Amino acid sequence: MSGVDVVVFLAWLPAAAFPVYYWRAKWYATAPGRSVMSLGVVIALVMTLAAVRAVLGIDLPDWVRAAVYALIAIGLWFQFVTLLAVQRRRREREKENA
Repeated sequence: MSGVDVVVFLAWLPAAAFPVYYWRAKWYATAPGRSVMSLGVVIALVMTLAAVRAVLGIDLPDWVRAAVYALIAIGLWFQFVTLLAVQRRRREREKENA
């Protein structure tokens, strides 16, 4: 196992642990919480792909990588839309209080 493989594995550990631990919180109760969870999950998926290849030497099929990248795209769009919605609500509240 090369130094890069060790770094990939060490990065995979917290990436995989975060969504598992965060699952205990009420992440689903708010849009920012759902956004954080979706981002944590897609990072864990990407790091899992990298760790499987680095540690086990297995190249997963193209359809698996494509599915993971599609989930990343969905998660990033969800995060972007959530940010826009939070900012819009903040501006609306500021106008009401002005």
